[in-house]
Amino acid sequence: MHAPAAGARSAGCCGRLRLNEDNSRFVLLGAALLLYLLAGAALFQWAERDHELNAQRAYRSLYEQFRRNLTAGGSPSLSDVERLLAAHLTADRLGLLHHRAQWDLAGSFHFCCTVVSTIGWGWTAPQTTTGRVCLILYGILGCAGGILFFNLFLERFITLLSHVMRLYHRWQLERQPGAGSRPASRLSRPDSGCSQPSCTAKWKPSVYWVLLYLLVCTSLVLQLGAALYAHMERWDYVRALYYTFVSFATIGFGDMVAGIRPDPFYGAAHWYGVANFTITVVGVCCMYSLFNIVSIIIKQLLNYLIRRADGWCVPSALRPLSAKVGNSGGRLASLPTPRRSPDAPPLKSASSREELDAGAADGVIFPRELLHANRVSLAVMQKRLYESALQSRASSALASARAAEHELDMSGVNISSLGSVAIASKKLDGED
Repeated sequence: MHAPAAGARSAGCCGRLRLNEDNSRFVLLGAALLLYLLAGAALFQWAERDHELNAQRAYRSLYEQFRRNLTAGGSPSLSDVERLLAAHLTADRLGLLHHRAQWDLAGSFHFCCTVVSTIGWGWTAPQTTTGRVCLILYGILGCAGGILFFNLFLERFITLLSHVMRLYHRWQLERQPGAGSRPASRLSRPDSGCSQPSCTAKWKPSVYWVLLYLLVCTSLVLQLGAALYAHMERWDYVRALYYTFVSFATIGFGDMVAGIRPDPFYGAAHWYGVANFTITVVGVCCMYSLFNIVSIIIKQLLNYLIRRADGWCVPSALRPLSAKVGNSGGRLASLPTPRRSPDAPPLKSASSREELDAGAADGVIFPRELLHANRVSLAVMQKRLYESALQSRASSALASARAAEHELDMSGVNISSLGSVAIASKKLDGED
């Protein structure tokens, strides 16, 4: 049933471009997002450009009127000064004073990038009702597409890194002919008792090595971005590095924004806008991937703490019993006998219900014997309940795992494998 579909895909455009389905999806989404950004730039330029020009003219008119009154020898009133200061603060907040145009095509494209990437520096924001309504409708699809693009980038990056590490792992296995039954690489957890082909096929890279490589890549991109902004914006290195991290992490405080100065400030560097866009996209993708890998490690740490807490939260009545059972090979250890006075009659061994009934029939039941028998029966019952709870927990966990494996939605996607952390965990050796 599926062979013709696979053959059609291999003979179609993806097959001619030598792209598999995942890579084709990533490239197609990237191209669609680029067109979506250009369309959004044209939309917000239409919605906000006239308002920006009118606000600039209103401020210039107020400023020129105040300047003419002052040069003519008149004394401005306090209300005129306060009105000019309020207009000056508003114009500075909107970027109308000494900054480049915000709602031309380039400025609108820059704004759409901050929306789709969820950075939101806050320096540029719609001021009209039309622009705000358009932002709500534009952001729903744009932010969803941006998050999907970051997830696909994470999946493609880990796939490429896993392929390279698997080749290195296979090369190490081939170098050691006596190590065919176990992998000799340190890039993953050791598997026991598997042949070389099966070890290579089932091998997954360790999440810690992927974290190390992602740290290196993200650090390089951070340094490159800091060097670019320090040179073009004339910031010191610490400020440039701070701005780069805040932007790549999609925090976006808005206290520092690149590319908003007038064009003469940057000279003839017309490539700066393209470089700013490229370094921001690559940096956000790398930082997003790094955060997801760190999330997997945090999840492993939480699982470890939960297992330790389960051990600490075992009832005190079961803790010494389980320890004794483990040391005695499954047999109950002898419990301490209660102290008796020297003149007390000898105790009968009544460790079962039948013996207690027989003692009751003879009319001779000692309270200490009854207490001792109850303790033994209670210990046996606690042991059986504890083993039953462990067996039921293991069986329920196994049943849940099998149900999760077979639980598919209508499109054939496993529900338990959704999310960026699940995407990374599925491809790495760090699921638990």
